Amino acid sequence: MAAASMDVEMSSHAAKPVAPAPFLTKTFQLVDDPCTDHVVSWGEDGATFVVWRPPEFARDLLPNYFKHNNFSSFVRQLNTYVSECLPAG
Repeated sequence: MAAASMDVEMSSHAAKPVAPAPFLTKTFQLVDDPCTDHVVSWGEDGATFVVWRPPEFARDLLPNYFKHNNFSSFVRQLNTYVSECLPAG
């Protein structure tokens, strides 16, 4: 009987959607804000973004979303997610 209730718990747990990582959510919010378009904005394809002014991005925007203002750290963390998404080869 205990095994049956365990199966029910696992299947209901597996059905829950997984939220994106906080880093990705914050990055999306930062890029998607039209007030920041002069510093960072979506690329023409809508699937990429461009940091037009890295010094301002680091100084003025990063501290509003993250616990640092280091552009290199932001890029390094972003690359961990990009490398997970790209096919090997």
